[in-house]
Amino acid sequence: MTAPRFRLPTKKDKFAWTMGPGTAYLKQKYGADYALFVFVRDSYSSSGRVAAIIFAALLGVQIQGGVQLGFSSLVDLNTGEVVWFNRLFRGTGDLRTPAGANETVGVLLSNFPQ
Repeated sequence: MTAPRFRLPTKKDKFAWTMGPGTAYLKQKYGADYALFVFVRDSYSSSGRVAAIIFAALLGVQIQGGVQLGFSSLVDLNTGEVVWFNRLFRGTGDLRTPAGANETVGVLLSNFPQ
């Protein structure tokens, strides 16, 4: 279940999202029944920024560091319905290394349907 602050107000408690009938093109072109769409954006803090964050925290001021944001959706290409969705929003992670990228993908796909 999605946390209340991440729910879409017009969807209430229903998970009924769609990408529409245009997904039939993907089914036709690739012969697939499902498509997994993944988006990840990552920003990083330099060592100077980390020092500024620590110094500001000592003064009671909060400065934003790097942020990792991602979304993944599994779509039924027959209907266009989103059958599974997950999101990632955190202040840790690093896509610049294979281990960091694998860890991020693992978190983003952590509750992927079997």
